[in-house]
Amino acid sequence: MRYTFMSVSKGRADSLHSACKVERHVTNRSAGFSGKEWDALWDTGATCSVITPAIVNTLKLSPVSYTFMSGVNGIEIAAQYYVDIELPSGVIAGKVLTVEGTPLGCDLLLGMDIIGLGDFIVSFCDETTQFGFRIPSELTKEKMELIIPDDDAVFHM
Repeated sequence: MRYTFMSVSKGRADSLHSACKVERHVTNRSAGFSGKEWDALWDTGATCSVITPAIVNTLKLSPVSYTFMSGVNGIEIAAQYYVDIELPSGVIAGKVLTVEGTPLGCDLLLGMDIIGLGDFIVSFCDETTQFGFRIPSELTKEKMELIIPDDDAVFHM
């Protein structure tokens, strides 16, 4: 089964947001999420996903470990939590090891631990920004070359 979502906004976006649900990790989840939607920022520059203290407190999470986290404020020790994340397409990323932090402008930062599970695309055309995510990935090297041929690899502004 394929799960896809697309977001469209007018103008050139300086960040990519969507609504996602987060719940404490459950080993055998039989149904979707019923909880609150959180504002998620899709960040290809982040190695892992980050949840805010608001999510930790709402879900009454207990840390499973602690780690060093490097971010805009330098290196700090951060608590780690296992959570399940429901993406806008309805697919659930289970047992995601997140760190607690305070990312600017969002409740949940989705890093490459999530983005790397599928196909992530961003486009700006006709004064409109579009981004989408599909899981599982369907873009083979051959399909990517159809979208971006090797002779178009150099971009000049």
